[in-house]
Amino acid sequence: MDLLVSHPRRYYGSAKQAVERCAQLFRAEPGAFRFAVEWVPVDHWCEKDLEAMFRLIEERVAPAIGPQETWALKVEKRGWPLHHTADIVRRLAEAIDRKVRLKSPDKLVRVDILGRRVAVSVLRPGELLSIHAPSP
Repeated sequence: MDLLVSHPRRYYGSAKQAVERCAQLFRAEPGAFRFAVEWVPVDHWCEKDLEAMFRLIEERVAPAIGPQETWALKVEKRGWPLHHTADIVRRLAEAIDRKVRLKSPDKLVRVDILGRRVAVSVLRPGELLSIHAPSP
């Protein structure tokens, strides 16, 4: 189960601060996170439409990546057979005119397609909390 954090301002100030607080809590008490495996702070939402996603990335995400910064794109798609993930990545990547670095980029653009909505995040290293159960 993933939890996309988008409206925690009343509790922690911002989605990214909320995920950082969750990471602190996990380090202090790992057992408290048995059921949530990934926490993603969301910067933007849009409708589930490839061109709407492209426009959002072109207008709001690309400017958040500095001219000298590298970036990577990750698309998490659930239940949208209309487009293959590779086709989505190819189209959305056209919206960002910066150097791509798949391993250790300065910024990760994460697109989560969930039901009728799409969550888009621009993440620096450490802003995503992913908890994996230890091997038996």
